[in-house]
Parts: sequence; C-alpha cells; structure tokens
Amino acid sequence: MSQLQSEMGETSALLRSFNWDAVAQVGESLKKSGRLFISGEGSSRILPGHQAQDAAWRWNSKLVVRTQGSYQSMDYNLSEDTILLGSNSGFTKETTTLLRKLLAEGHRDIWGVTSNPESPLAKESPHTYVLKAGAEKAVAASKSIAEQTLFTIASIAAAEGRDLRANALRAADAFDEIFAQEIDPEFINRLAAARILFFAGVNDGVAEELTLKTNEICSKPSAFFEGTYCYHGPEEVMTSRDVIVFVNPFKSEDANTAKIFQREVGCTVLCISSRPTSFPTIRIPSVPDFDWLLRLAAGWRLLIATGNTLGNDVDHPRRARKVGNPIV
Repeated sequence: MSQLQSEMGETSALLRSFNWDAVAQVGESLKKSGRLFISGEGSSRILPGHQAQDAAWRWNSKLVVRTQGSYQSMDYNLSEDTILLGSNSGFTKETTTLLRKLLAEGHRDIWGVTSNPESPLAKESPHTYVLKAGAEKAVAASKSIAEQTLFTIASIAAAEGRDLRANALRAADAFDEIFAQEIDPEFINRLAAARILFFAGVNDGVAEELTLKTNEICSKPSAFFEGTYCYHGPEEVMTSRDVIVFVNPFKSEDANTAKIFQREVGCTVLCISSRPTSFPTIRIPSVPDFDWLLRLAAGWRLLIATGNTLGNDVDHPRRARKVGNPIV
C-alpha cells in the first residue's frame, strides 16, 4: 500500500478523535465579529474555504463567510473579520506574507492552522491550531486537508451552537466503508486511458479538490466545472477520449448529460452520488454535515486506483512539491 493511501485511510480516526473544545475560542470570536475569512493556497483553501461557505449557507447562518487566495486578500479590508489561515507546512509564502501584513495592521483575531508547530505560521499567528494529522510523507495532502476542513466547519458550528459530534462518528464509519470498497476495474481503465479528466459539481470544494489531486496522483490534465457550467460551452473542446466525473449530480440534468456528453461528445460519464443515476456510479451513503467527506473518500479511492493502474509513484510525483511556494 502506498503512503498516500495509508494517510488517506487515517482520516476517519481523526474524525473520531477530534477535540471539539479546540474550536471554542474561534466560535466566541465569530459571535463577536459575525465575519469569517479563510485564506491559504491550493488544497489548504479549496476545501476548507468553500466547504465553510457551503456549511454556513446550508445552516442559514447569519455569519458572513468568505474565502480568497492570500495575495488577492491583501487588497481587502479584513479588519473586522475573524481569520483562519491554513498551510499544512506553515511555510507557504503567500499565506505567511498575508499574516505579516495583517499583524502589521494590528489584527489579532487570526488562527494559523498547520501541521508544523515550528513554522512561521504557527509561531507568528496570535492563535494556532496544530493539526493532529501530523506530517504527511506523500506529496499530495489528504488527511491534513480533511482535518483543516473539519476545524473550519466546526468553528462555524461552535458559533451557531450546533453539535456535529454524532454525525461525525457516523461519517467516520461510512468513510471506512467507502474507502475500503473495490472500484469497478472498468471505471479505472477509463480514467487511466483518458486524455483529460473533468470534474463537475457544486462549488463546495470537493470536485475542485479532486481536480487538483488528479494532477498530483494521476499525472493527468484536469479541469473543474462549477455547478452547471459544463452545459454552457465546454462540450465544444471535449473529445471522446475524455472522462467527466459528476460529483453529486443534479437529477434534473441526467437527460441533458446523456445527450451532450454521451451522444454528442462521446466521452465517458461517471458519477459519485448517494442516489441512483443513469450512468456508471459509485454509490455512497449520506450523512448530514459530512457528505463532503464521503464524496471526497470516493474520489480519493478512484484516483488512487487510477494512479496505481498507470504505474505512477503516487507518493512522489515528478515535479509537484510538498510546499508549492515556500517562504525563504
């Protein structure tokens, strides 16, 4: 078993052992500010940031929840926000630069979320949450990103007075079942032979995160279609050699999907869904507040199997680095 697959599989244990009291101080800050801003780069922002927004909207929260990359965030007035800055390594250049700008402006409601307690992000942040996931040996971040996301949505839940613990335990069991399941070899063969892997889904971070992981694990080009974007033009450049994976597809668009992608483009359509679809589907259960994790588990399992079929070193890609843009 690869190191990456092993680290992915440890996610359920992190869910079971999560210290819910660790987010109490963030929750109190959010009650006062009413505003949450999440920044970071790559996986440290994609899933935690977008899942936080999705959770707040689903819970009909009064909190204003926003996310953006670190350099772009330097153009914004964040003086009234509670801020979460994520970086698994704690050495990400963009995120550390944003932190130092905010500190120079006198901002103190900042939490650095990192695996490395000796990093600039951990040492310089007014508050720090050190991920219990620990250091990951594989280049592609997995369990650490799941824990960053858990910390973020748990912070919102703390401010809202929501208790996620029972559903978290249910989700941990479901995660194990999904991650252990055998994937139809035909699924894997189609992904391995694909020219480009496209992912389509709601903008909650899951499909976009899988798009990034496709580059690192499968060494293949990929693209993310948010919402129904895939029905509005991309078919012009897609070919029969492509695969499109729908994550939690909209039932109302099944017929449209078949018409455009199966019959007109001629590409392979696969789905990750808790409902039956008209296409080859990895079926998963649904657990309130944690559907994102179960969809992620199915996507991880799909990509790991594809990377192995291609003969890739899924732990150490040729050019991708553990710290994409380190501060020096």
